[in-house]
Amino acid sequence: AALGDDGAVGEALHHLAGVCAHPPGPQASSFAEPLPAEATAPHNLVFVAVNIIFRHGARNALHDPLVCFAPKIAVGLYSPCHLRSGDALQWQGGGGSPEPGAGAEPMLLKSYRDPYQEQRGAPGSGTGCAPSQLLDEARLQFKSLAEAARSAYFSRLPTRPTRNTTFMYSTDAVRTLSSTYLFQHYLFEGDGDAGVGAHAVATRSFDTDPWARRADCPAATADLAERKRRRDGAAQRRASSHALDKRWQAAFGKPFSPACHDPVLVSRCSGLMPNVSSVSPAEVNALFDEAVAVNYWLSRRKYLDSRHAWTMLVAPAWLELQDFARRQASGEEPRPLAMWATHDTTIIPMLIALGAWDRDWPRYSEALSLEVYRQDLGGGRTKAFVRLLRNGRELKVPSCGHGHGPLGLCDLERLLPESLARLRDHRVWSEACRLGPSSFIEDVARDPQPPTREMLAVDASLSAVAAALAASLAAVFAAGVVVGRGRQAAVPGVPGAVAVAHAATRRRPSGDDIAAPLLWA
Repeated sequence: AALGDDGAVGEALHHLAGVCAHPPGPQASSFAEPLPAEATAPHNLVFVAVNIIFRHGARNALHDPLVCFAPKIAVGLYSPCHLRSGDALQWQGGGGSPEPGAGAEPMLLKSYRDPYQEQRGAPGSGTGCAPSQLLDEARLQFKSLAEAARSAYFSRLPTRPTRNTTFMYSTDAVRTLSSTYLFQHYLFEGDGDAGVGAHAVATRSFDTDPWARRADCPAATADLAERKRRRDGAAQRRASSHALDKRWQAAFGKPFSPACHDPVLVSRCSGLMPNVSSVSPAEVNALFDEAVAVNYWLSRRKYLDSRHAWTMLVAPAWLELQDFARRQASGEEPRPLAMWATHDTTIIPMLIALGAWDRDWPRYSEALSLEVYRQDLGGGRTKAFVRLLRNGRELKVPSCGHGHGPLGLCDLERLLPESLARLRDHRVWSEACRLGPSSFIEDVARDPQPPTREMLAVDASLSAVAAALAASLAAVFAAGVVVGRGRQAAVPGVPGAVAVAHAATRRRPSGDDIAAPLLWA
């Protein structure tokens, strides 16, 4: 799509519609009720569990607006944050001092400086928003999402979930950890166990986490780096001559970059506008439209042109989820509810890996639901079926086939394409991910175009996941780790993974209590 093309801009905005997810409407429609018992009973099916994969809530910009806007203009995009990250340094015993018997207060709390203090004419040092910090609206997004999840699932699960019988996973990022906390807080609000110790959330190092689309696969990483180099070179060649770049520079005093879409989306979701008087509001809106459209098309091409590589980087997450659902269906995993906090840039590759992405961008607090059903085959034998939904609408997964399971359900063993599932064998995974003459990075220099259907078939081994990663997590899921207040503990059987305990309860201005890691400024 050409920059400035009205049709391309319009299509991009269509696929981005609703990304702000202002509550409560979008969240209220995030879930559909499980299949009714009167429909499942004749097939000896029972709804036994649900896994909710969700994007974090509304956040501050990842990219500093000052990169894209002159300071006096960027100040109009400033929004104070009250839902602050509870990042703190604490000793293993939970105290703020290494001395025995010390209190539970944290040693240090981050306080980001307001970068627009001078432009706003406010005295003092001021407190600003940290990059990617949740905005205040996230609280209401997850309050609404929790209400919808309770309404859809809690009365239908075999046992009502509690904080202590719910599995939580989050990438090791402030925005996802904080979103996990908010979601579970409102899910179990009023249940009476909110203050009973701390509640564990499993995570990994962000740099090797497939839920952050960063599985350890050198060939995939090299493929993406080469394609990015080519894209960046093309962008630099056209930047100085393109009309959007010149109009942006004239209006906002800084060069345009595709990264500018990030503060632009944040400003639109927050209802803020840049502090500029030399350009009409209509022109500002037109520039903003083009900025988000440019990034949408670049991102869409990035994901679809490199679907092999992206599939490799998220495949361990799919195998992990499949394994967890299998144990839920068999009864080996007793927790009926699992929460998996991730990112839009992970959800898209996960959907692409299944052939189920409709090109719509995931909204804030978006939810994918994997419902798990157990079928009694008699003689002590059972079979697992699942239903995958996105924002309450059932997804058609090609590998499941048409009508393969009862009531249109998908056989859990067919959920993942064979090209992905077969690489559960760590030897196949290792071969696919190694750099060398046989790796797909060699094809990039010869053919930068998207792979053909035939190429996909030949390179099927490049779409899957390491069984070693999935197997190593079994101990976490079976054990249901709960750690004490204010400390971190190693997760059994998972190298590099930690269970992050929520810190002590803090205060907020009014209303129901919210415990750390979220602090109200």
